Amino acid sequence: EMKHTVRVIGCVLLVLFVQCSLGGKFFHISDIHLDLFSQPDIYGPPTWCQPGSWNPFNGTLYPGPYTFGRLGCDTYYPLLVSVLKAMTVIEPNPDFILITGDWAGHDQPTFKTALVAITNVTQTIIQHFPKTLVIPTLGNNDVWPDYNMSMCNDFQLSRIGSLWSSTNWLNPTQLSDFLDNGAYAVHIHPKKLHMIVINTLYYSNEDSFYNHTEPDPCGQFAWISAQLNKICSQPGHKIYLSGHIAPSTQFWNTTYLSEFLNIISPFTSTCIAGAFFGHTHLDQFFVYNTSGLSGLLAPSVTTLQNNPAIRLNHFDDNTKVVMDYDQWYLPLLAANINSNTAWQKEYSFQAEYGPYSEGITAASLRSLMSRLWTNDTLYEIYKRNEFIQYQDLKWAELCTSTTTTIKDYWKCRSIN
Repeated sequence: EMKHTVRVIGCVLLVLFVQCSLGGKFFHISDIHLDLFSQPDIYGPPTWCQPGSWNPFNGTLYPGPYTFGRLGCDTYYPLLVSVLKAMTVIEPNPDFILITGDWAGHDQPTFKTALVAITNVTQTIIQHFPKTLVIPTLGNNDVWPDYNMSMCNDFQLSRIGSLWSSTNWLNPTQLSDFLDNGAYAVHIHPKKLHMIVINTLYYSNEDSFYNHTEPDPCGQFAWISAQLNKICSQPGHKIYLSGHIAPSTQFWNTTYLSEFLNIISPFTSTCIAGAFFGHTHLDQFFVYNTSGLSGLLAPSVTTLQNNPAIRLNHFDDNTKVVMDYDQWYLPLLAANINSNTAWQKEYSFQAEYGPYSEGITAASLRSLMSRLWTNDTLYEIYKRNEFIQYQDLKWAELCTSTTTTIKDYWKCRSIN
């Protein structure tokens, strides 16, 4: 029943503005950061609740139980299972699932432990979605040390590629491309839709292992250009771009950012129908005037600074533009206290920020950006959504001011 509800909601919101078609749908989740070493009763950086970390709050900031993990810690395995179970209820038959990197927890001690985490996530996804197309992306915490993509044909690409090819997530052609530089392309049959998966680690300004004087690291720019020209020459075919780290001056080496935008700009208005990234853990978007590129950043599953989230995108079958998305979240504090993973609908893009009859495009995101500059009420809504309704300090202060016992305080926190 929930599946039909989601589809109807996405359709009804736009019925006055566009002709409603069946369309397609896909999940976008990001930054899972499964940490099999996590002990949620230990809190705080730099080891993110792993044994041996210093606990500055001595357990008083957020007492247990920690059944589904802890705000401030990486993903606890029961939370991962809860995410995937919720996805099977929200939409058991998506066209595909996009995962934009960082499968492993922060600060893994070795690549072997990171690979164990990636393997666990992979196997758990297959258990819940055995027949669904899954499109995986490499993140900076999936290699070791963090951001270390120091060479082409890296042995880490070989190990991860072997894993994902054994699950049939990568076919032989895709595996060959992935082993070269971590990038590959997917034709999403029977739709005229392609996903170009980019290894953004080469372009990160955090990658101190790679020589940033190389004009085209591992030939990925040339490969992207060739893919764009090949796919866009086919009538009616459209492209989604995906990667872990969104192209921006904040995160990318500026020379590489300029080159990337130069490559994709001829295709942004005609062939590229969307771009999807992660990395920041937050619900964000970007739109660039000169290149015409815009993109959506999915919030994280991990709970370092926000509640965990799931996003279901609805796209038009003809244009492939994402017309709307529904976002779901788990209020982690309440879930732990009540021992109940009651995932809640957080919002839909069109209902919250629209209506935009053209869907979620560069033009609509540019319009939304202008409104955020001038509308303080809308901006506050956006900020709550950005952190997935996590307002810990606000509710801690208000509950402290209205309760007189520890029991009543945590009862107050569990419902706010």
